[in-house]
Amino acid sequence: MEGAPQDANISWPNHALFVAKSLTQANQITIAQTLTRAFTVAKPEEYPDLRGFYQKVAQADQAQVVLTLAPAAKSD
Repeated sequence: MEGAPQDANISWPNHALFVAKSLTQANQITIAQTLTRAFTVAKPEEYPDLRGFYQKVAQADQAQVVLTLAPAAKSD
């Protein structure tokens, strides 16, 4: 693997939190994401912050994994 997604910690204080972590080991990658909300209804004046939060979450969710081609194993 050439590159794994960056870890992310995106907060909308007192409302929501998004955490993404990636762990790379030999021949595998584990990606975990958690979204926690502390609201059920947002007030109209909170909409710009809500939209900004979800735009950042969407951007973090689209992070790329870059893989490299390993040489083929030789058979005897």
